[in-house]
Amino acid sequence: MVILAAELDSKRLQLLAEAAPGRRIAVLLHPATRSYRDSQREVSAAASQLNVAPTFFEASGPDEYPGAFAAMRAAGTAALVI
Repeated sequence: MVILAAELDSKRLQLLAEAAPGRRIAVLLHPATRSYRDSQREVSAAASQLNVAPTFFEASGPDEYPGAFAAMRAAGTAALVI
């Protein structure tokens, strides 16, 4: 089951940070969604409280996934919040 509500983004980040402590975390967002800015804001607020520094990436659809994942690998990320 997937619930993609911006209100849950901070919890997703918290759970991932606990499951993969010390790992560089990537956050993949779809820039055309209505919740894009809310998700960025929620994750950024949670990140400052959790003392993690996620890197944000964007992909509008499957054609952009390879490039986004290549950029994540190049950035050294080891965990991903979608």
